[in-house]
Amino acid sequence: MLDRGLTMRTKNFFPICVFPVLLIVLASTVTVGISAEANTIKLILDRVSNHDFEKNSGYDGVPDTGDKAWRVRILAIRDLVRAGEAHAGEMVAALGDSNRHVRHVATVAIGVLQLKEAGPKLMELLAEDNDPVVRGQAAQALGQIGYRKALKALEEVKVGRNVIHRAKLAALRLKTAGDSKNTVLLEAWKGLDEKTFETMEVGKGAPDFTLKDTKGKAWTLSELKGKKTVVLIWIFADWCPVCQHEFHDLTEMEGQFKDADVQVFTIECHDLHRSQAIVGQEDLWWPHLVDNAGAIGAFYGVDPMEFVVHDEWINRPATIIIDKKGVVRFAYNGTYWGDRPTIPQTLEMIKNNSYKFEHPQRRK
Repeated sequence: MLDRGLTMRTKNFFPICVFPVLLIVLASTVTVGISAEANTIKLILDRVSNHDFEKNSGYDGVPDTGDKAWRVRILAIRDLVRAGEAHAGEMVAALGDSNRHVRHVATVAIGVLQLKEAGPKLMELLAEDNDPVVRGQAAQALGQIGYRKALKALEEVKVGRNVIHRAKLAALRLKTAGDSKNTVLLEAWKGLDEKTFETMEVGKGAPDFTLKDTKGKAWTLSELKGKKTVVLIWIFADWCPVCQHEFHDLTEMEGQFKDADVQVFTIECHDLHRSQAIVGQEDLWWPHLVDNAGAIGAFYGVDPMEFVVHDEWINRPATIIIDKKGVVRFAYNGTYWGDRPTIPQTLEMIKNNSYKFEHPQRRK
């Protein structure tokens, strides 16, 4: 089994194998990806440019939990990554596209593939692009590809608080990371399988998975069956004040969760470097898991890249509670950045064995 930092299984814990499938689809198809081996980069990017992302811009949350815009985005990135380095020139050219969503997905794919030849064009985006989401992603990609010529430019970004933050993280990566390929992230993106998306169901067995935490330890959900109630909390990132408050509450309530025999996992749809930022030097009592490419989040209905928060495409905030029998008792996928139960409310539901909750400001 490849070590991708994650393994997905069915509720009976059989590995899910992913094989490329050739499909003939219209450019407007939103639920199925196109095999990169059988289609051009242009067709992949046309799926992005032809989709109306502005219908649900993501900036104010997305009330429609059936919205498929996130699928268009992540499947396009997946297919670009599958196409690989042989199409580097076309991906770099896409950084100059007039459509900001095309520029964004191309930038993400370039970062995952670590295409150093994109360095000069990414620096142009960082300096000149009119979309702060694209500028921030360009900063992140410069760090991912190891483009050390960008270090000074990253350290001197002055415009856009959120872009500045991502630029600082990218500069830190350039200073501390080596030049080795991030094969875990690469394989996670290649392995995304839309047939597994949103297959978790309340009242049924929780889909099994193995994810590594920020310290490198692997955690397998099924190993806790019969032992612990499990809480999965998908957060945004280190810049999120709500997430930071949740970390504070978890720290303060350590004894209460342990007394209730509850194992908590916070989860982030970023690679190891980004996921480590919120942990910092803290010695957390719970594991913070790295969900590369948001693969497990997609399984659990978290919809990676559905919202824009702090000028970054990000997943829905989500809380999942799984009982000791391995059954999903509660699944809450938020409609905006602050929409999910608090840490005390989550523990109270478990202690009372009552799983009814709706945030008073849930988007309609």
